[in-house]
Amino acid sequence: MSDAPKPWEINRPNKITVEEPAQQVAIQPQVIESFGGIIEQPLESLIGKEITINPDVPPTLGEVLEMVAEQDLYEGHQKSILAKISQWVEIKAKMAQLKIEEGILRKLFLDTYFTTAKPEGTTRQDLPDGYKLKGEFSLDRKVDETALPAVLERLQEASKVDLIRYKPELNLAVYRKLPDAEKKIVDECLIIKPSSTQLSLEQPKVSK
Repeated sequence: MSDAPKPWEINRPNKITVEEPAQQVAIQPQVIESFGGIIEQPLESLIGKEITINPDVPPTLGEVLEMVAEQDLYEGHQKSILAKISQWVEIKAKMAQLKIEEGILRKLFLDTYFTTAKPEGTTRQDLPDGYKLKGEFSLDRKVDETALPAVLERLQEASKVDLIRYKPELNLAVYRKLPDAEKKIVDECLIIKPSSTQLSLEQPKVSK
């Protein structure tokens, strides 16, 4: 890869004026995703104000693409694909923000309408025009394995039947140490399929 300066190291603005509320979507505190820079003012009430970009923070992929708009390829990559990656990063940021906002609203509704609801079961709150807000409540019960033996000793034999279910779980570290021949034997009782792939975009390091 060339050692030539990157476009943002030459053309990146030092200051911008915030014009759209969407520019206030934050990946992390004090970071504006639209420009990828740490700002010197708090995020509140930035519309119409000039903010200063920290040059030590790398720009977003979208910002880079705007700076090389006249090129079909950028460092051997199709710009259409790079643009999709930039779009994907923005969508992930919006999803994270929406999840936070949804949680705040859900807590508001629970505190408003369901303060007397039972800890388990379904409760409905009547709303105007026939709508109902339904709350489904449950308790998460997990077995404390260290306390389990003493508890079982105090129960009648009939009460213990099917009370605790034991789920076989593969010890992957031991499995990987098996000889290939024995791995193939164990594979006969395994259902092997790809898990969800984790994907993230790593920021480049900005030279000082």
